[in-house]
Amino acid sequence: AVTRPYAPVGILLNVIGGGVLLEKLKGESEMRGILKGSKSTYTVVRPGGLKMGPASGFAKLEFNQGDTLVGGVQRADVAAVCAEAALDPENRAAGKTFEMYEAAGRNGLL
Repeated sequence: AVTRPYAPVGILLNVIGGGVLLEKLKGESEMRGILKGSKSTYTVVRPGGLKMGPASGFAKLEFNQGDTLVGGVQRADVAAVCAEAALDPENRAAGKTFEMYEAAGRNGLL
C-alpha cells in the first residue's frame, strides 16, 4: 500500500507506524533519482507483511505490479528474491518495482 496511503490499510500502517509507508515511497524515489543516468540498476521489492518462518518457495509466491494486493511473506523468501534479482545475469528485474506475498494469503486493498 506504499502508493495508496489513503487506502484503509495504508492509513492504519501510517498511523501506527509513524508514516512508514510515506517514508518507504520517499526512499524509493530518492534511490531512483540517485541512480538515474548511472550504469547501476535497481529493483524495488515491496514485500507484504513479514513473517518469521521457513521459506515457502518461489512456487507459492505471487508477484504483482500496481500496488493493488496485500498479503504476508516469509523473510527467507524476501531474501531469496532479492538475491535472485541482484545476481541474475540477464538482469530481468532491472528498473522494475513489484510487490510480493504468499499467493494463498493475498487480499485486495479496500
